[in-house]
Amino acid sequence: MIENLAIVVERQGRRVRLAAASQTGCARCDAGEGCGGGVFGKLIRRRLQGLLLDDQGLNLETGQHVVLGIEPGIFVKATALIYLLPLLGLIGLAALLASLGANDAWIAGAGVSGLIAGAWLGPRLRRLYIDNQLQPRVLRRAAATDMRVCGSAPGPA
Repeated sequence: MIENLAIVVERQGRRVRLAAASQTGCARCDAGEGCGGGVFGKLIRRRLQGLLLDDQGLNLETGQHVVLGIEPGIFVKATALIYLLPLLGLIGLAALLASLGANDAWIAGAGVSGLIAGAWLGPRLRRLYIDNQLQPRVLRRAAATDMRVCGSAPGPA
């Protein structure tokens, strides 16, 4: 589970409005090379502003820090749709025309068409099937151990 801190800025019934907590403070994490806090923050910082989530029965109050989580496998699926689908379109259509004995110009055109089709289709499929799963959820109240600077192994920054 990829985790990051957020602050409760408002309570609306069983839902809480959250804002991103400050960055980890660790240069490795902020560069995306550490425990994942920096990557998480970059991925959802804009989405987190004003985000309303269920408080999971924790009775959270304004000003409290909470730990949010997103399943890491969701990022793999989203990345595959955005980057792999256009590549497969390029290779697949070019290979299809090559197997049918088309000349190089037609093969190149089919490859470019497959690339464009995949680039157009990937984000739409992501929005349709994956974006709802990219929604972070409140895991728990933040404890003192969650407030540490970095969860990565010690090493040079």
